[in-house]
Amino acid sequence: MCFLGTPLFPGEDEQDQVACIMEVLGLPCSSVMRKIRRLHHFFTDSGEPRYLAERAEQHQTKINGNNRPRRMCRADPGALSLEVLLKSSLGDDGCDPMLTDFIARCIRWDPMKRLTALEGLQHPWVTNGDVSDHDKIKESPQPGGTQPSEGSAISSSLEE
Repeated sequence: MCFLGTPLFPGEDEQDQVACIMEVLGLPCSSVMRKIRRLHHFFTDSGEPRYLAERAEQHQTKINGNNRPRRMCRADPGALSLEVLLKSSLGDDGCDPMLTDFIARCIRWDPMKRLTALEGLQHPWVTNGDVSDHDKIKESPQPGGTQPSEGSAISSSLEE
């Protein structure tokens, strides 16, 4: 995530990525599930998340003497709150309820229920931003060590 500098959902592969998302968002609703291509990669025939089935299998393997985990153990769907995730990534800055609300509205399972770009620009976390935050962004080095030029779109948008 751009604001964090690290991925919000740091999966090791595609299946693990979806598992990370489910830890926070819970299971997708049936209307979203019907639209998932390659559903069988992420869910069993009975609709159980594959990572949970693998976790149970991994636990059984561990009992039988093989202690080598195949991947990081993920929590149950919905077990991790976005607030906790942000606080662990951002410290006290992650406690901003407006930031949490903004991100929560951006990462909904159903694309039709996510913020549009215009709604995002009008969200209180964006519109009520502290001017000093914009100054920090403006003064931070750009990729390649260059600063935005005076007439650039980045420079103009930060000065407004």
